[in-house]
Amino acid sequence: MRSFSRDAMYAALALRCAPLMSGSGVLLVSTRIDAQAPAVRGSATGADRPLVVTLRKRAQYGGATDARLSLSRLYPGDVAAGLEGSMLVLDRDQMNVKRFDRSGRIIDSVGRRGSGPGEFRDPEAIAVGGDGAVYVADLATKRIVIFAKTVVRETSYEGLTNIDDMTATRDGRLFVAGRRADSAVVTQIGSGSSRRILSLPPQPKSDVRAFQRCGVREARAPLLSPSLITASNVGALAYTADPQFGVSLALDGRISQLKRERPPMASTSELLRRVLGDSIGIHVGASRQCTASVTDVAKDAGVAKFVPAYRRLALRASGEVWAVRSVGDSGSTLVDIYRGSSGYMGTARLPALTILTFLSDGALVALRHDDDDAPIVEVYDVTYRSAPASSTRAAREHGR
Repeated sequence: MRSFSRDAMYAALALRCAPLMSGSGVLLVSTRIDAQAPAVRGSATGADRPLVVTLRKRAQYGGATDARLSLSRLYPGDVAAGLEGSMLVLDRDQMNVKRFDRSGRIIDSVGRRGSGPGEFRDPEAIAVGGDGAVYVADLATKRIVIFAKTVVRETSYEGLTNIDDMTATRDGRLFVAGRRADSAVVTQIGSGSSRRILSLPPQPKSDVRAFQRCGVREARAPLLSPSLITASNVGALAYTADPQFGVSLALDGRISQLKRERPPMASTSELLRRVLGDSIGIHVGASRQCTASVTDVAKDAGVAKFVPAYRRLALRASGEVWAVRSVGDSGSTLVDIYRGSSGYMGTARLPALTILTFLSDGALVALRHDDDDAPIVEVYDVTYRSAPASSTRAAREHGR
């Protein structure tokens, strides 16, 4: 069962955002927005190219017994990569941002609950600049609080209903991905001013009888409509909103469109059950009304024609993009890995982890929950290699 709650949107697919663009589907905004025309690199076949990925756990944070970090909730935007392999985590219970070194020791923390300088009430995303400054977006006050060494500054993001992700460049510019009414936007925010980089039109809405039976009176966009999915690292912001398998990467002033010749996934009954479950919890405002059958919603044209290719992105500082597929396989997570110099590298089959981000030294940060449903942040050292020929042949058969 799925719901329209904030938790479900962060954990899986955002269902309200507009189509971003046609073509490759992922654009990474670097310190140069006006990069030159893209170079296209495509894969030779639509079949998966298996990669064997080895994850070795380096550290673990959180859970019911960890005195350093005990969280009741954690969203993907609550973790950011710091300098020299450090990691920053937003502690919503203590209302501060904790910084951990590579060994797992707490270095320091910034922020506290409130509306004054250096304070926030409802933080929704954090970022770290190339100079080590910490940025915290506070939904309650529409401010971005900036902790730069011993100086605390702030800037406004009035006009945006929320921020999904943000990144700060080495020269102090800030790029945010969020929403303005029904449109998804990417905006550059400066001292007292902002400049819209992209404005994305809203998804067409329609009345769905299955929703109306649950008390939803207004028209809604189809479920699984192309949604804004973002990933950031120091100085770069990645996002996607396209059912096609492929990414675009802007790095060092160059844009490369990295494509796969794999067709989009049609919204068949089997795929819808795997992505949405058998029924959907419907909310009107803050209260739950009832559940609607996924089959009924699909019959009423309440589901998009194609399932989005990816549900999360993670970006390494080297420019490598990990794209987590919307549909896994036998309880595992499938990740397509792209590199700007070589395009599609291959597909890795990982345990059922929620991938959050990469640290500056290349370590993978992932989220899971303990038996009490408390969030646990895990850090893994990553190595990978091409799969043996027998596995590659099997994958090609599976991918046809």
